[in-house]
Amino acid sequence: MHHHVRSLVLFIAVVGLTVGAALAAEARPGEGSWFRSAFPRLRAGMTPAEVTAEMGRPAGDYRTAGGGPAPADNQAKWADDQVIVVVTFGPDGTGLTNKSLVD
Repeated sequence: MHHHVRSLVLFIAVVGLTVGAALAAEARPGEGSWFRSAFPRLRAGMTPAEVTAEMGRPAGDYRTAGGGPAPADNQAKWADDQVIVVVTFGPDGTGLTNKSLVD
């Protein structure tokens, strides 16, 4: 029985450390922007769901200060403290037609 308890405690510790390390890495200032690294993978014709999957989180303003104008109806915007990525979809709301990155 002690072996199972020890294994469970070890498993919980490893999961906790992994999650903690991931959160710490995402919060480190001065590191490269996740949105900047995802930008080159965005391709014409991608659906909103595909773009969101590449960006790693829903569109939104993730800057520590927040703010900024809302995107147009056919656009989605991701902003962090380093870059702003705006993508534009076709008139029917599907199929990426344009993308821009602002430092």
